[in-house]
Amino acid sequence: MAKRKVRGICGACGQEKQLSREHVPPQSAFNKETVIGYKLGDYLVEGKKVKVAQYQGGYNKLTLCKQCNNDTGTWYAGEYLKWAEIFDDVMVHTRSHKAEFAGVSEIALTLKDVYPLKFLKQVVTCFLSVNYLQSKKGQAVGMPFIKQNPELGKFVLDRHRKIFPDNYQFYLRLSQSREIRHMFDLAAKLSVTTGSGGLKAGPVVYFSEMTHPPMSLGMTTDGGDFPDMTNITHFKNYDYDECVDELIASFRAGKATSAIPGAFEPL
Repeated sequence: MAKRKVRGICGACGQEKQLSREHVPPQSAFNKETVIGYKLGDYLVEGKKVKVAQYQGGYNKLTLCKQCNNDTGTWYAGEYLKWAEIFDDVMVHTRSHKAEFAGVSEIALTLKDVYPLKFLKQVVTCFLSVNYLQSKKGQAVGMPFIKQNPELGKFVLDRHRKIFPDNYQFYLRLSQSREIRHMFDLAAKLSVTTGSGGLKAGPVVYFSEMTHPPMSLGMTTDGGDFPDMTNITHFKNYDYDECVDELIASFRAGKATSAIPGAFEPL
């Protein structure tokens, strides 16, 4: 049976085209297994896991046109995979040395021969899909996210572009658990500290999350801070072809122990 063709607004270029399936994150980066989707509201209110979808061959969405899908995959997916493999090795090591890493919430690493801008561009591409249909201030009424945030589309579709508005901030955390969470443009009062409680009272921040081991990625869209993850927005200051021989950085790390957005515990 031929697959049904679906037309819609591409989440990257903003044009109406036939949509293709975008794997979020890239399929090669530990996103090949069947994923079961559950409704967050029922879990938070009643503690029930209500199945709403099943994704074969990894989590994917009809969000990008074929050209944008192919271009971003060619330019950035390989670099994202490199980082995912590095972080996965680190998480395997922490699991096999539990006593040594018990209670640790940050890990210092040296990444060799990496391209930070390529990695960040793939992260942004992921969030264009995670937030595919959102209107202003998080009300899901079918307004394509890219129409309100065109600068992010320009950033990923121009390999050498290094600018987007300062109100966007991107974050990374090493994730040890198998929990997968995709949360779009959530309006929340955040004052996040490491712990199972997740989002807590504080300044209003519009926050989006993509947790897919070995990484958890975050995006804020109003300039808000998310201190419980490592800010990687400055990766945009690198050039597309700039390879860093040794990138020395400390990354926040933890375990996603529930479906609650932003909730992590130390290793």
